[in-house]
Amino acid sequence: MLILSNIHKSYEGKPLLRGISLEVGEGETICLLGPSGGGKTTLLRIIAGLENAEEGEVNWNGKDISSVPPHKRNFGLIFQDYALFPHLNVFDNVAFGLKMQKLGREEIHQRVMKSLQQVDLIGLESRDVIDLSGGEQQRVALARALAPRPHLLLFDEPLGALDRKLREYLLAELRSILQESGVPAIYVTHDQDEAFTLADRVMLLHNGEIVQRGTPAEVYARPHSGWVAEFLGAGNVVQGKILKDGLVETIFGTVKMPVEERQAEGSPVTLLIRPRDVRIGNLSSPLRGTVKDVVFQQDRFKVVLKGGFYFYLSDPVNVGEEIGLKIEMGKIQRLAE
Repeated sequence: MLILSNIHKSYEGKPLLRGISLEVGEGETICLLGPSGGGKTTLLRIIAGLENAEEGEVNWNGKDISSVPPHKRNFGLIFQDYALFPHLNVFDNVAFGLKMQKLGREEIHQRVMKSLQQVDLIGLESRDVIDLSGGEQQRVALARALAPRPHLLLFDEPLGALDRKLREYLLAELRSILQESGVPAIYVTHDQDEAFTLADRVMLLHNGEIVQRGTPAEVYARPHSGWVAEFLGAGNVVQGKILKDGLVETIFGTVKMPVEERQAEGSPVTLLIRPRDVRIGNLSSPLRGTVKDVVFQQDRFKVVLKGGFYFYLSDPVNVGEEIGLKIEMGKIQRLAE
């Protein structure tokens, strides 16, 4: 089991990681999800031993490995740019780490072929890696990481350079490989679809801190803050002001929701209104807006009002049209500021 305790790191004199603590259990896949520049890759490099934390511990199976060099940690790394050796063929790329461990020729052959089988590359072992597609190269990189039988796999945006269709295919493949191998993994990404597809648990990193953690279903259903809800695309994050009788005033009109008694009238509040809970009403509705844009998305239309509020319809409305809204009030969620 990997345990990080109170990891701190600065960059150019500014805090980058602020007291990160997390655990990765046996066979578990954790996704570090957050915007670019938020410290995800730095945290991964600290785990791998490529960088040192300024404070805190990296603990593996009860031992602090903060001072253990990278090659002795037996953690496999997979990067976005593959980091393959262009002068070597597929077999020799996968075998490289095994040769460094000075394993016997027969064992190297068995492990390489087993790894290539896991990533569905049997038959390509003699192919030059520069002649492979991007998806095939990424699978070679994964096979190379699996061959030494790593304690832990570390993925740094490995599918970011691939097109959508290939990325979706490899995500499904990677999910199966991780489940079958049982190797615990940490997967860094800014893409929520990747995180939700792969992760047993998601950890959202923002301003150097883990601001929410849980299963994909948990974090999507109950975002802790407006930032989390917006980053996940969970719905409309609406700012409002508390009025009397449990009403909240927003730029789109008033909504009614339970309010804590200690919340004073005039206090600000942040609400989450999910698109699936919005319907068109009549113009006498207390909630209304003017249509700014209508975008066709597969089997539905995304309707965006002035101010950014959006929802979906099976039939389009006209840009510039003023419409009333009906919202399932009981499903409105209150968020942290």
